[in-house]
Amino acid sequence: MKTVSTLWDSPHCIFFLLTIIWALLSMLLWGLTLFLSVPFNPPGGPLLWHIHEFLFALSGAAIIGFMLTAVPEFTSTEPVNYVWLKRLAGLWLAGRVAYITAHWLTPAIWLAAIADTLMLITLLTLTTPVLWQDLTRKHLSLPLALLLLLIVNVMFYYELPHPGRALQSTHLLMGTLMILLLLALARISMSMVNSALEEKQAEAEPYLARPPRRQLAIICILLFSVCSWYFPAAGINAWLALAAAAAILNILNDWHLGRVLLRRWVLLPYCTLWLMAAGYAQLGISGLLYGSVSSGGQHLLAAALMTAIIYVVLVAGGVHSGWGLDERKRVIILIVTALLLLPLRALAPIVPAAYYPLLAIAAGGWMLSWLLVLTISWRTLWQRPA
Repeated sequence: MKTVSTLWDSPHCIFFLLTIIWALLSMLLWGLTLFLSVPFNPPGGPLLWHIHEFLFALSGAAIIGFMLTAVPEFTSTEPVNYVWLKRLAGLWLAGRVAYITAHWLTPAIWLAAIADTLMLITLLTLTTPVLWQDLTRKHLSLPLALLLLLIVNVMFYYELPHPGRALQSTHLLMGTLMILLLLALARISMSMVNSALEEKQAEAEPYLARPPRRQLAIICILLFSVCSWYFPAAGINAWLALAAAAAILNILNDWHLGRVLLRRWVLLPYCTLWLMAAGYAQLGISGLLYGSVSSGGQHLLAAALMTAIIYVVLVAGGVHSGWGLDERKRVIILIVTALLLLPLRALAPIVPAAYYPLLAIAAGGWMLSWLLVLTISWRTLWQRPA
């Protein structure tokens, strides 16, 4: 079969490729710092770099790829010009390089802040007017969540000279990304799950991602994120986390679909929602028992975020490249690896005797998962059928 290069033809190609590459490189740098004590001390310390670059930078590339691919499809409009893709990719890359460079040249951190801010402003400028002009305006929640992400990221850089406060702002960052995750999964799962139902049985009830349930979960997540940021020691935070977990479990009531849940393109988003619920439940339980937020719960949320990003990369990449969904066995291996090994990081604080072995296994699972994503997605991101 003849193929043609597509790297700059579609937004998902370049930005999903950047997502995969950064997932591997950032874990490599973090592993060298954590396990081999390689000197790396950017402003705020290596831990804040780790959190920000794993959450904002990695998710940011995937969000750009998703938004610029999905919005033209939602609104039946023309895709953005490749010139804007290069500008956004340049801003994203400048932010990553500047943050690392700040290890040697501290003022470079402000270049990272400027690049990240301009990147999100550019993305909002490219997508918001198109979504506003759409008569239904049913996708305006996406730019609103992006605006919140912009504000939270500016807050992170502003608080960076005070690492304790900057660390608190990452709770807002995580919450914002959880909201974006719910919004994106609702749109993708409607198509993927109903396609699976049609293949299995023609007369099956259609799957509906009901907005009221999603909106309740978003409100609970937002309340928990804001309160845990502004009132970190407040007892109500534990109850708000449990409320968020219950609201996400309520979303799963839409997923009572029988054996179709075992299909690979249905199982991964379904398990992602379970990981989210488990993360907030763990945060709530640790708050009630110990009066503080546990890093285990945060890492379960991070695992949910990573599985969702992997899902978006594989599905959007396959569908929009023209190759279709990948049905090879390696996808099953990837799903099992991601669901079993990524959440292991959350167990490390619970089992102090095995803390570093669990970290090493989780890091190895991360690298293996993203290497599998790279091998599966390489063709869909780099080429399309002629």
